[in-house]
Amino acid sequence: MLRKPLFPSLLILSLLFYFCNKDPVSPKLEPGKRNYVWSLDTLDMPVNYIGAIWGATPNDVWAVGAGGTQNDRLLHFDGEEWTTYTKEIIWCSGNTLFGFSADDVWMGGGGGWLSHGAGIWHFDGNTWSERYVYDIDSAYQMEVQDIWGTSHKDIYASGIVSFYDGQKDDMRGFLLHFDGKNWKTIIDVGPYNSQFIKVRKEKKKLFILSWQNGLISNGPDRWTLNLVEEDSVKEFYSSQNFVNLNMIGNRAYFVIDNEIYRYSGTDLAKELSFADSQLNLRVYGVYGKNEADIFIKTRDGLAHYNGEETQHLYEFPAPRMSLLNTPGIFSTDIFFAVRNASDVNAWNLVLHGTIMNNGGELP
Repeated sequence: MLRKPLFPSLLILSLLFYFCNKDPVSPKLEPGKRNYVWSLDTLDMPVNYIGAIWGATPNDVWAVGAGGTQNDRLLHFDGEEWTTYTKEIIWCSGNTLFGFSADDVWMGGGGGWLSHGAGIWHFDGNTWSERYVYDIDSAYQMEVQDIWGTSHKDIYASGIVSFYDGQKDDMRGFLLHFDGKNWKTIIDVGPYNSQFIKVRKEKKKLFILSWQNGLISNGPDRWTLNLVEEDSVKEFYSSQNFVNLNMIGNRAYFVIDNEIYRYSGTDLAKELSFADSQLNLRVYGVYGKNEADIFIKTRDGLAHYNGEETQHLYEFPAPRMSLLNTPGIFSTDIFFAVRNASDVNAWNLVLHGTIMNNGGELP
């Protein structure tokens, strides 16, 4: 494992970032801290590729990849180093991780080499074990793409089911729910060519981000935002450009063309805007504990909004690097899974930031 200390750039991005008065943030929030020290950890995943990360604490973080073998796709960080988890054979080809505590962690992906169903595994603090396999007899392949929940009795899993008749592909989405005891199907097979990539919930509103493959529909690729209504989905936005669904605190936000939107109940309302013609900033996701402590995933690295201004926190040291999926955010630490396509010997990385204390030292 290679750790390279990297210190934050003090470059201030002259971005316009505003909140609409329609849904004000009250009371005034304390600006999020930025005095991070950064390191890049190289993961020992030579035939795998990192896909997701989640942690209960900065000393208890998991990372998983969907490739490799059942013996090397899951890694753990204990606060000092990353090690391959080998206590159990992990058949699940992990695409996603989510949890609530050290003894309540979920992983989703494919069911493994002996199953074409979608697998869901659980860690109880001691052992990883298979908890559910969602299978459709006529399906060619199935995978869980995302797991997310509001409590240990309200968890959702979204994914993709592929049908293939020997000539034509048909890839659709599915949605599952866990009530604390059992996994049950909400949507068994979604609309034509609609892959359920991500699921999030705000109060009683359940959102799904889906993707349509242009090769299947003989048209352009499309990203679609949907609201779940009973056992079906209602589309409320679609675009050929990249769209993302993220949570800041317990509120859902939608990234569309460098602007951030909220769902008003009937349509999208602009909440935040990034506007700068010189920097050519490309925003791919927003994450944070509240609206004054937002981490911004960009094409060139990581930026931060503290309720007053936006600052660039971290710039990639090489081209063809990208931040993946949802980070692990704690009071003093943040972890991002990183894909490094510029170096085959350091393909899988974790970007780890730790806040310095008032004395300029790590806590």
